Amino acid sequence: MKKRVGLFRVMMYEELDKAAELMLRYSPKDAYEILDEILSQSISGNTFRRKALNNLTKVWGNGKKPLSEFQIEVLKKYAEASIEEKSALQILMTLYSFPFFSDTITVIGKYVRMNDIFQSKTIMREIHNSYGMTETVNKGVLTVLGTLVNWEVLTTDKKGQYALTGRKIRIVDEFIKNVMMHSILVHSEAEYVPLELINTQSGLFMLEYSITSSDINFDDIEVIRERIDTFIKLK
Repeated sequence: MKKRVGLFRVMMYEELDKAAELMLRYSPKDAYEILDEILSQSISGNTFRRKALNNLTKVWGNGKKPLSEFQIEVLKKYAEASIEEKSALQILMTLYSFPFFSDTITVIGKYVRMNDIFQSKTIMREIHNSYGMTETVNKGVLTVLGTLVNWEVLTTDKKGQYALTGRKIRIVDEFIKNVMMHSILVHSEAEYVPLELINTQSGLFMLEYSITSSDINFDDIEVIRERIDTFIKLK
């Protein structure tokens, strides 16, 4: 089955912040309509605005549909979080909500481990292997890169070259660590994932963290211990 891109516009911190605020305060339908009114001041064209709305509301919820318990708890945490924690939650919930974002930042992370400067076309070539060589895929990659620039993780010279800014968001909060595990596990093809693999995720190069089995407290994350190794899975 052909993989979907799903990302149509650069995710901006301020817009995601407003979307989170509205989705916690109002019903999903009302939040969607209020956000539509707000975005109409900066985004012309009903189709493009609808796509932007769908992207923003998918990060925190399910569009106009009811929120899951997990999404509600994340929004409650977001409301009381520090700016750095909010940035981390934006990254992790975008990761959770968009497989394309997850796949693309994993590829980016692989390259920045070798060199902190890279070309967008290098990332596109790898993503083409999974998603095909289409203009939609190319735009999707540029959307992910633009989002990382907005979040001040990357900088660009506008000529296809990107570089790390050196920004590292330190994660010490236990709840956010569990959101991280949840966001990774939801896309895993393996039933069980070694905890060590969570701690060495190439795509989370912008986060500084260390997770142990004692950090795991979400009811839907199962822990399996075998000798010296720890594995986790979503129930």
